[in-house]
Amino acid sequence: FSSGNGSNFEEIVTATQTKIINGTVIALVCNTPTAFVVTRAAKYPHIQVIIQEYARSTCRSDYYATIIAQLDGITIDLIVLAGWMLIVPESFITAFKCPIINLHPALPNSFIGTHCIEEAFAANVPQSGLMVHLV
Repeated sequence: FSSGNGSNFEEIVTATQTKIINGTVIALVCNTPTAFVVTRAAKYPHIQVIIQEYARSTCRSDYYATIIAQLDGITIDLIVLAGWMLIVPESFITAFKCPIINLHPALPNSFIGTHCIEEAFAANVPQSGLMVHLV
């Protein structure tokens, strides 16, 4: 799952191809049709690209129900939220029997949003980092 540039997505794909990660990326879900991650994914014909645009007026539970339906029938062993910029509801989490991990480019209680790393550098904080956690 990615909403933007897709650098983490591409690193994950590369790591699976070079066997650093034992697995295969089988699908990309993106909520932004113009996101560069869609361009990155196009280089990999074996990856199914699912674009489900999100509008602020969209009912969150209906939105995720649509994604769950689109993923029905695909064997999924792990979901990675790699730059996914939407809040994931409990109904989505419980719909899958696999782990879901989230990559967040800042430490807990520090910077939020899409420019966390730049903001940390600008603030000249003594330390920064990223958070990877189970959802």
